[in-house]
Amino acid sequence: MKRYWVIAPCDSTKKEVFEKAWEYDLQNGTIAVGWKELGDVSKLDRSELEAKYRDAHPEAARNIVSLEVNELWAFFHEVSPGDVVIARRGIKKIAGIGTVIGTAYHDDNKGKERVDHLTEHYYPNFVNVRWERKEIKLSQVVFSQVTINEILEDKYRSLLESPPEEEEALRVESEPKTHWEAIFYIVKAGNLLGYDTYVADPSKSAFGKKLGEIAKLSEVPSILRSAPEISRVDVIWYKPVPPYFFFEVEEAGTMRDALHRLYNAMAFDARFFVVSPVENRVKFEKWLATAPYKEYEERYNFHTYSELFDFYRVVAKFSSMRERFLKL
Repeated sequence: MKRYWVIAPCDSTKKEVFEKAWEYDLQNGTIAVGWKELGDVSKLDRSELEAKYRDAHPEAARNIVSLEVNELWAFFHEVSPGDVVIARRGIKKIAGIGTVIGTAYHDDNKGKERVDHLTEHYYPNFVNVRWERKEIKLSQVVFSQVTINEILEDKYRSLLESPPEEEEALRVESEPKTHWEAIFYIVKAGNLLGYDTYVADPSKSAFGKKLGEIAKLSEVPSILRSAPEISRVDVIWYKPVPPYFFFEVEEAGTMRDALHRLYNAMAFDARFFVVSPVENRVKFEKWLATAPYKEYEERYNFHTYSELFDFYRVVAKFSSMRERFLKL
């Protein structure tokens, strides 16, 4: 079965190096990833690969070890001929799209040649790709900042259908008035801040867009699935390194159900938010004072629709200024 891989071919903040590496990839039909300090790991099994990584990075946290070992393992053992590669440039640009035409391999000399010896931080692990489509600059943050990330086919299709930055038709300027409009803003803010975002009901719409079209994830990240009913939490912001952020939008319910869905995720390093009309604050405080929530009341936060909208506008302005200033 064809799989879809988002791969960062180089550090996009180093413009000259990125341009050199990407030009090489286009001309030679390749894409590469780093971890040169590990040497050739193409023939190692998973336990050997993890041991090699730990030897090279003895201070690395457990979750970082797991994340990067999984990425490198996927590159050598899961990326296969016929798969689609989306080369990303930063977090909202597609540098190119192509089809894998070989298996991954290690070539130290080729890695140095690829960056024309401009830096010692070259990428020596390669796979051959037939490039078919060039740069697409998207209107919103769509990529996480990991080196290799598998996405589902429907997410890939949505990337191709996303409006280019200069043609984005959606201009949201009004404070949320409904449950789904509030969720819309929570997801958009999470995207702008670089999180992978999940919504419990992707079929619902707000401001003319289905929530599933703006959320980055179509399912709850595997690391969080042990929590009961986690898929019913309205919005999740996720990055491989915690804390995670869980949001419930409560309009006319009892409030207890929202608090309890969040309570089910108490085992994680997470922050919990209830977003609701201002008149529901008293109801929130009443239920928070009861067991079992009172013991963890510092983990819970209440925000009004108005506060959410103000937060979104600040995030949107910051994101726009950041991109212009840093030329992302």
